[in-house]
Amino acid sequence: EKEKILTLSEEELPEEYKNRKHQIRMVSLGTLNKRKSYDRLLVAFNRLIKDGWDTELMILGCGEEQDSLQSYIKENGLEDYVYMVGFVHNPYPFVKSADIYVCSSYAEGYNTAVTEALILGKAVVSTEVSGIREQLGEYSEYGIITENSGNGIYKGLSEMCKVESFRKYQESAQRLSERYNLQNQMKDFFD
Repeated sequence: EKEKILTLSEEELPEEYKNRKHQIRMVSLGTLNKRKSYDRLLVAFNRLIKDGWDTELMILGCGEEQDSLQSYIKENGLEDYVYMVGFVHNPYPFVKSADIYVCSSYAEGYNTAVTEALILGKAVVSTEVSGIREQLGEYSEYGIITENSGNGIYKGLSEMCKVESFRKYQESAQRLSERYNLQNQMKDFFD
């Protein structure tokens, strides 16, 4: 539902998330559980900060891992870099406000959030999960597919933070988003 996603993305962000504190904004969303692997994402993100990248991360969702993730953020002094947003009914303004969408999962079915991020023209970094090559290309043409490990996530994020990578993948996501309009999907279906 490309048009619906684009329309919903125009809603205003809550006031506390409108202004960036850092140059690069990343976003990830989903249930805060072991399978989504936000713990690995936070470790990789912490390495980015230590390497000097000027970036921030918004995590949308709630779940059983929330307390341990918030503890890690506090213990590592990441309160000014990582925002635990919680559950939101409309995640699209958050995705739209970001530069990079991140999937750090151990496993996924078809990752709808990746498709939605592509529709919104976002550069995507994803671990190697089921179906991701169909979404981002066999050779990472439309986003960076990383080894499914903490180090893989770190490498993918640090590569995407480079201006030339970010721009390349943002442009390819915008081109790919045409695949998701209803007319093109119906043509593929009838073909």
